[in-house]
Amino acid sequence: MALVPPNLLNMRLVQRVAVFLLVATPNNTVWAELTSPKHSLDAFARNVFETFKGNDFGTFHQHTIFALSEEQFKRFLFEVKNDEIRDTLSKGQWSQWKENTRIQRKMIEEEIKKKEEEGGEINSLTAQTEIKELKVKIVTLERELLRKWAVVCAQKWRNNYSRLKSIVSSARREAFDPILTGAEKEGIQWQTARLTAVEILHEISFANNHFKIDGVEAPILQWYSGLTYRLHFDKTMHGKPFRLATLPEGPTPYEHGIAREKTGDKDLLARFRAPPEALYYYCPAKEKMGNRIHFSNPEKHLRHNVLLTFSYGSPQHGYRILLRDCLPIPARSAPRAGVTWNQWLLFERPVWLGPIRKDPSID
Repeated sequence: MALVPPNLLNMRLVQRVAVFLLVATPNNTVWAELTSPKHSLDAFARNVFETFKGNDFGTFHQHTIFALSEEQFKRFLFEVKNDEIRDTLSKGQWSQWKENTRIQRKMIEEEIKKKEEEGGEINSLTAQTEIKELKVKIVTLERELLRKWAVVCAQKWRNNYSRLKSIVSSARREAFDPILTGAEKEGIQWQTARLTAVEILHEISFANNHFKIDGVEAPILQWYSGLTYRLHFDKTMHGKPFRLATLPEGPTPYEHGIAREKTGDKDLLARFRAPPEALYYYCPAKEKMGNRIHFSNPEKHLRHNVLLTFSYGSPQHGYRILLRDCLPIPARSAPRAGVTWNQWLLFERPVWLGPIRKDPSID
């Protein structure tokens, strides 16, 4: 998972699930009362914030990977659909197995399509039988892929659970107390602090003629309607316009639910209550720099960095906390069935980002 700084709490399932850069403190936000939670990730983030306000480490602990029992952890590894985790436990073999399966499946699907097109010219019963057999091969391929993953889990889950338990004692010291210490240094009294924004954070940079998002070149993004996304651009993005559109290369930017801040780092904010049928991110100055944005795909368990913004003082000042590697978990692995925030867990320690920088950035 995220690794900033390296000597602090390691909540990873293994030595490292993925490595991401810690963001620079983002700029100011518009102060407004939050609406009622409409997504489980929003509810989860609010609950984590309340644990800091109430100095409630016990409840904070229940929001972390440490809340999983031995059986829940085992189920989690078997069922989680996260390529980073699977690659880490299989030492990279998962991606190879998955790609080989994809190639073989594509070949079979092309053969099925060919037989379907020829169906009227040959014996239809024979064609149907052959097509059925090919479809069985696809099912067999998928089952074999999952079988390989099950073998890895059976070999690795106990050792990883033991590692997890070996660092439980440091959770308060290195994941919870630093947030309270950071707030104390700023003179914040939690009783009057007010949460003003919950945002999923993406770090945007430029590399190899592609937009790089959270350390990955031109990834397909998975967003949820009803949540707010903050796109933070680093110095490599200077002179490289970033836009959203309903077509892969625009040219008309999609502006509904999109806003750009006017001070600080001029982050792009996006929130869709009713997202378009198709959405892409692209560069109007150069083709093939971006990719597609999908909405609400329950088939993947992707990690998210969540930015908590809250206000305190008179006059009001803004402060931020970064919740790193918030991961949705399979329902059967949830520590408490039916509790919204238990649909998500923290897999890395939160980071105190401190006061919001309001000075204009240099374009």
